[in-house]
Amino acid sequence: KLLIYFAVLIVFGLVILSFASVAVGLERFNDSNHFLKRQLLYAFIGFFAFVVTSKIPYKKWKDFAPHIFIATLIVLSLVFVPGIGTSFGTGNRNWIPLFGFSFQPSEAAKLSLIIFVSAYVAEKGRDLRQFKKGFLVTLGLGLIPIAFVVLQQDIGTSSILFGILFMLLFVAGANLKHLGALLVAGVTVFGAM
Repeated sequence: KLLIYFAVLIVFGLVILSFASVAVGLERFNDSNHFLKRQLLYAFIGFFAFVVTSKIPYKKWKDFAPHIFIATLIVLSLVFVPGIGTSFGTGNRNWIPLFGFSFQPSEAAKLSLIIFVSAYVAEKGRDLRQFKKGFLVTLGLGLIPIAFVVLQQDIGTSSILFGILFMLLFVAGANLKHLGALLVAGVTVFGAM
């Protein structure tokens, strides 16, 4: 069933993209289907990754969660290294070129944050309702990749990461007063930025 939803989302996205990108593809690349072809390649890669990762038992993800998290932090820090991190017209050095493609480590941080925080609260979840021992520690760990993305001046992605962290804490059963204070603080900080 999940595979059907996945396929429907891909097809829907490709149809929308094909209509929205015809003029730009023709103007920039002399190919009205340039963006559609590129997105089809990404869809194929994504589908392959989906099939492979769906075969991995979730307990394995839990075992590898700290390694995935640390690797993500290392890659997030690489964008600040001259000659590695690049900017594509935005002024923000938040891309890394690799084998003729470029990727944003902040996109990988979304998945990494979900895996790591989920594994962490599965292990330490009973302490989550306590402010210092559980909530603050989990929040602090989750804010590390968000801080890297904020330093890249990518406020949109950092606010999405914050939303992911907030929802994970909510689903894990954090105290509603702590979550309320976090929400106010987050809206204030991101509003100011």
